[in-house]
Amino acid sequence: MSSGVDPIEAIAGEILLLPNDRFLKAISLLERVKGHPSTQRALDAARSRLIELRPPRRMDLRRLFYLPMEDLLTNSAVQAAEEGRIGRDLMAICWRLIQDNADKAEFQRLNVQASEIFSTEWEKLKKAGERIWVLAATSLGEAAARAKEDSAYASQNLGSPESVAIVGDLSEAYKIAGEAVGLKERFPENPVVTFDDEDYSALIGAMKRIREGRTGDPWQLVWVMSARMANPIDFLMQFLKQRSFEPTPAVGPMVDRSVNQLEAEVGRTRERASTSGSASDVASQAVHMAATLASAKQLAKSRKHLAEQVDRIAVELQEMVREVVVEGAMESVMATLPGLNADELGTQPDLSDMAKAEDRVLALCQVSDVDPAMNLGPVVQQKLKAIATEVEKQIRSALDQLGSQPATPEGRRAAEAHLSHSTRLVELSEGPAAAERVMMDGHKRINAAFGKK
Repeated sequence: MSSGVDPIEAIAGEILLLPNDRFLKAISLLERVKGHPSTQRALDAARSRLIELRPPRRMDLRRLFYLPMEDLLTNSAVQAAEEGRIGRDLMAICWRLIQDNADKAEFQRLNVQASEIFSTEWEKLKKAGERIWVLAATSLGEAAARAKEDSAYASQNLGSPESVAIVGDLSEAYKIAGEAVGLKERFPENPVVTFDDEDYSALIGAMKRIREGRTGDPWQLVWVMSARMANPIDFLMQFLKQRSFEPTPAVGPMVDRSVNQLEAEVGRTRERASTSGSASDVASQAVHMAATLASAKQLAKSRKHLAEQVDRIAVELQEMVREVVVEGAMESVMATLPGLNADELGTQPDLSDMAKAEDRVLALCQVSDVDPAMNLGPVVQQKLKAIATEVEKQIRSALDQLGSQPATPEGRRAAEAHLSHSTRLVELSEGPAAAERVMMDGHKRINAAFGKK
């Protein structure tokens, strides 16, 4: 008699608790029974751990369909609409459209072929994927064209006009899917941080093959690959500067979406920074985004409708740096220094507080050279100079109080620890020469109070 408990549902949570080797074996078994209604839910639950482990995985036709576009996928409807990403829910709709339009026998044969390939066998993947990617380009193109003419069909099958447009873009992108998968093999890291001349030549070569074979729009390959880049705007700028390919109608929306992506990234970073994270982490991200913003300004010169948006991003980025990095830095640093009483100076400084103070000064140093147009440089430099001056003044005044307490070894060690902390802060904010001055002066005062060692 059945208990009514789904066996896969019952073990899904336990699979996540297994050691890595047994976890991967369990996933491999699940992938062999994908027809079971609960299997996909179990695999979805394991996705984050699979991304971390990145094991070679057995393919199926659905994963082969997703492979060229997987870097563009998102769970966020807002991100999909504004940043040129593809919602996973819309991708699932596209998959159903292809299934509905495909010959069932051919579909089954293709699925069997795909199941014999692992995710690291790139040449086999490209060969096996050719047919499903052609089916995708054809089916999605037909669906998008019909949706533009038939609003009832669009509403019932694809949803919003934005979704219809994305499906149309996808139909074009699948025409260059083979080249996209070939480049994914070249760039296994995600995101791609460095993109050198050889990488650039490889992508240009792929674009030329697309153009010569008349298999699609070469710029679609730039769109697909930009989702894998740490700095998609700089990546896009490289191709707009060269003259090998004239921009096509796909380029304009691509530029708009890249700038939207930067604006969203600044907004998300500012929101996270207001509740958590170190100041230096925020500063590091701000420096990265300021460099990207400089490229966005270049794009905006030839696209006037972007100028206002780029200015708005610059203001938000500047406000974030002021709020998280600049404002309150002096107070945070000074709070870690000893006060003008014997008790504080005789107590070892708190290591956690010391680390936070250094983090605030490091953050200021990081943003001192950001885009001059943001007008942050002078403000930051003044703040750093003021911190160095106040720290030197405070430690000197504190050490002058040493004579009011017993000259114990513990007291000396505590005073030296406070001096070391203060010297480090001055070194970061003003430089080694000023730090040496503070250290030498401090040791003189300590020796005067405790005697030379």
